[in-house]
Amino acid sequence: MNSEAVGLQGLITDSASESTRDIYQTTNLYWLESDDLYDTEWNVTAHLNGNEKSSWSVSWEPVSSKGKMQVHWPSWMRFGQKVIFWLMHHPENKPLAPSTVCVYAREIRAICEWFCFEWRVPSVSDICREDIDAFYAYVESLQLKRNSVLTKFVVLKRFNQFKFLIGEGLSFDPFRASGSIANLSKQLSLPQGQTPTIYPRDFFKILNSALAMLGRADNLLERLEVYMSLRSININKSLRNASRQYKRKYGESSLELQKDLRALYGACVVVLLALWGERKHELLNSNESIVMKFLGSIDDVIEGVEHKTSGNWTGKKTQRAAIAEVRNALSIIARLTKWNREKDENEWFFVKLSFGHSANRNPQNEITTRSLYSLLNSFTKRAGVDIKLRPHMFRRSFSMLWAWRFEVGDLEMLSKLLYHNNEMFTRFYTEDEDVWEFLPEAERELAFTIIHDGLTGSRKMTGALGHLLERYRRRLTAKVGVLSPDKTARFARRLLIEGGYRSIANADGYCFINEGRGQRAKCSTDGSNPNYANRSEELCVECPNFGVNESRIEYWEKRRSAHEEVQQKTLVPMLADASERGVARADRIIRQIKIKQID
Repeated sequence: MNSEAVGLQGLITDSASESTRDIYQTTNLYWLESDDLYDTEWNVTAHLNGNEKSSWSVSWEPVSSKGKMQVHWPSWMRFGQKVIFWLMHHPENKPLAPSTVCVYAREIRAICEWFCFEWRVPSVSDICREDIDAFYAYVESLQLKRNSVLTKFVVLKRFNQFKFLIGEGLSFDPFRASGSIANLSKQLSLPQGQTPTIYPRDFFKILNSALAMLGRADNLLERLEVYMSLRSININKSLRNASRQYKRKYGESSLELQKDLRALYGACVVVLLALWGERKHELLNSNESIVMKFLGSIDDVIEGVEHKTSGNWTGKKTQRAAIAEVRNALSIIARLTKWNREKDENEWFFVKLSFGHSANRNPQNEITTRSLYSLLNSFTKRAGVDIKLRPHMFRRSFSMLWAWRFEVGDLEMLSKLLYHNNEMFTRFYTEDEDVWEFLPEAERELAFTIIHDGLTGSRKMTGALGHLLERYRRRLTAKVGVLSPDKTARFARRLLIEGGYRSIANADGYCFINEGRGQRAKCSTDGSNPNYANRSEELCVECPNFGVNESRIEYWEKRRSAHEEVQQKTLVPMLADASERGVARADRIIRQIKIKQID
C-alpha cells in the first residue's frame, strides 16, 4: 500500500462530509497524468509496454445520450470516477494495476451510461431491485464470455460497497439474492474460450521450423542492409525508386523481402517464447540497454521484469537462461530493428520494422500485442503451420514438457535441437508455477495419446497396460468393424472423459491410472493413491497400472547390464540374489517388448 493511501484511513467517515469530499481534490492521483479526477478525458500512467497508446486513455463522454437524461450524466460520471478513486486509494485494498484501471473505468462508464440513458434512472441511489434484474437481462442479451460478465459484476458490486465512502450508491447488495458473482456470471454468459494447446511433439516441430528459419537469416539480413541503403539514398525521391533498384539487383520485389523479414522476426519471437516460456508482457518489456549489453557480453543469463505476480507497479526482476539459440534470436532482432531503434531512442528492445507502416502523426514505434500477433501470423504462414500461434500457448507447452519429459526422451529432442542444456534452463520446468497449473491437463492428454496410439497399433504396448489397451481395441473393432483414426480418437477421448485416466511417463515406462486404478498401485502407501516416491523396478513390473513399449528398451537393457555386473562381481549372497532377480525382470520386459515389435 502506498503512503498516500495509508494517510486516508483517518479521513474516511460514514457520510459525505466536507473532509471526505476534499480527498478527491487533494490526493495525489499518481495513476493519472492529470491532477483532476473529474476530467472527461483520462490518460492513465502507463507502467509497461505492449499495449496500444489508446488503451491507456479513457473517455467519460457517453457513447450515446438521449434527450433530457443528459442533465443527469454529470452526477453519474462523477460517481463512476469516485468508484475508481476508491479502487485505487482504499486503505485496506491493494491498488489496481494501471491497465486494470482502464478496463474497470470503461466498464463503470458503460454501466452508468446504461442506467442513465437506457433505463432512465436519475441517480445511482434511485436504483431498485427491478432495475438490477433488468440489467442482468441486458447483460445476458450481450452474449459475452464469462470473464467479461464477471468484470461487469465485480465493478457493479462496488456501487454498494463504496456507498459510505462516496456518500451515495446502491442501497442494497445487488448479488445477495443471486448467489455468488461467479455462479451468476456463468449463468448469464457464453462458455469461456480456452487457448488451444500445442502438445510437446507439435511444439518441437514448430520450434524446429523457427530455428531453421533463423539458420537462413544471414542472406535476408544482407538484403535488408542493401534495401535500407537504397531507401536512404532515395530519401528525397519516391521510395518506388528504391524498390525498382532492389528488384533489378535481386530479381524479387521489395514486398517479398518485407514478407520474409516479418516471418523471420516472427520466428525469432517463437524461439524466445518457446525457450523462455515468458509471459507476453515480460517479452515486450525487455529493456534495450540490458539486451544490447547482454549481446556484447559472454553472459548466459539475461534479466527481465515480470508484473503479473509481482504485486507492485515496478514488477519483480527475473532471470532467464540465454542459451545460444536465444542469443541468436535476440541478435537477429537487433539487426532487423536497428534503423528504428536508432531513429527513435526509447527503452524498449522490441520495436517495429522500418517499413510497411501506415502514416501516423504519432506512430507507436514499440511492438504492441497487435503487432506481436501479426509477426506470429507471418511466421506461421511462411512456415506452413496450420495453427494461430499466441504467446500463452508457448507458456502452456513449455510447462507441459515437464509432464511429457520421458515421452519425448527426457527432453532429449530439445537437447538435440539446442546442442546443450544448462542447469538454469532445466530448472524452469520444475520451478515455474504454470508447471503445476497445466500438469493435470498434460497428464490427461498424454493418456489420450497412449490410448489412441495403442488402439491404432502405432504404439505396441506391453505389460498390464498393454493387455488393457488390447481389450479396448477388440471391443472397438467388434463395434465398428474397421478402425479409422477418427473413430479411435473419438473412442479414446470418450474413455478419457468417462474413465478419468491420466498417465505419468517415467524412464522405465508409463504409470496409467484413474481413481479406481489408483487403489491397485503397488507403490501406494495409503491404499487409495499411488506414491511415486515409493516406486521401484520391482514394484512397477508387477503393477497392474504399468506399461512399457519399444521406446524404453534401451533403459531396460542398461538395467539388465547393471544387474548382471553386480551379480558377477559381488561377494555378498544377498546382493547376488537380488541382482539375479533384477536380470530376470529386465529379461522379461525386454522379451515382451521384442515380441510386440515382431507382432
